[in-house]
Amino acid sequence: MPFLKVDINPEVLKWARESIGETTVSVADRLKIEVEIIKTWESNGKEIPIGKLEQLAKIYKRSLAVFFLSEKPKEILSPKDFRTLPENQKMPLSRETRLAIRKAQRLQLLALDLAIEIEEKIPKIIPDVGSREPGILAREIRNRLGIKVEQQLEWKDDYQALTEWIKVLEENGVLIFQISMPVEEIRGFSLQPNGYPVIVLNLKDSVRARIFSLFHEYCHILLKMVGICDLGDEEHVSDEVKSIEKYCNYFAGAFLVPSKYLLEHLLVKGISEQQEDFNKIIRQISNSFRVSREVILRRLLILEKISKNFYEDKIKEFREEFKQVKAQSKGGWLVPYRKCLQERGSSFISMVFEAKRLGKITTRDITDYLGIRRKHLFKLEKVVIKKS
Repeated sequence: MPFLKVDINPEVLKWARESIGETTVSVADRLKIEVEIIKTWESNGKEIPIGKLEQLAKIYKRSLAVFFLSEKPKEILSPKDFRTLPENQKMPLSRETRLAIRKAQRLQLLALDLAIEIEEKIPKIIPDVGSREPGILAREIRNRLGIKVEQQLEWKDDYQALTEWIKVLEENGVLIFQISMPVEEIRGFSLQPNGYPVIVLNLKDSVRARIFSLFHEYCHILLKMVGICDLGDEEHVSDEVKSIEKYCNYFAGAFLVPSKYLLEHLLVKGISEQQEDFNKIIRQISNSFRVSREVILRRLLILEKISKNFYEDKIKEFREEFKQVKAQSKGGWLVPYRKCLQERGSSFISMVFEAKRLGKITTRDITDYLGIRRKHLFKLEKVVIKKS
């Protein structure tokens, strides 16, 4: 019996490949066929073996039914690219990052549907920030969110700090997701149009880097200029991106390390570039605020406690140290329900369980929305209720 072959719209096939960042060469290699066959399918869409189409569906992370659409879907626009690499070093987004963006966009749309089902109001964005200086805006927003520096200084470790900051933003209407992406490519991104504001942190990043990314991306939301970021040096990019990224970096640093409290810190009052134990002092200060040493250095530069040359030398030194530490570090493993909580966040998960309680969705819907098996739902719900 001959293999079943089908005809489809070639534009849909090409769209599916390009949407995940695959090349015709890479797809042909994975299917173990000639690249010319892929090109032919994408030019005429004729007589494609159904078995190969099923394989393509797995590669492109799409349902088989998608390939039988009469025309390619209108997808949500990708976030604006605020990465600061020089143009000649910018590579197209990887498969892993594209999938992370697709997942976050799907969760954002699901959140909108769930909000309608449970009759929850979509949070309004904070009024336009206007032309306010980032330090002033950071002070205003921090006061509005109601977290005192004294509370921050009492947090026992970096994980508690990240958890508390996420909780603050979730309580103020922002969905926080944490998804693994290549850290050398992207540190985080934000989504806003047509629904809940969303911040996505890179699970492969250090905890303190995620804390900074959280408020860097929050600033993007406040500015209504959401996008993907690598938090690199602003000097390499266009004036527009440079201005926005510089503003967001300043905001995040000022929010996490308010100038008043930094200047009053006992270790800062007598700080000097000539001190032999300068690095030790910076580490102690950064441990107090639960931020990276780079954040403290940038704040000291802004507050004119150190010179630009000294700052640049120290940044190079600290980044080299970080590379060595990162090379030796290994990621941990989380049980499924805790991994789900980390990835999708308490706010989104709570909406899912509330919709189930009201009879708006089924248990099958829940496992789909949360990406875990039914046997883990009880523990997940118990943890979420405890957190709320």
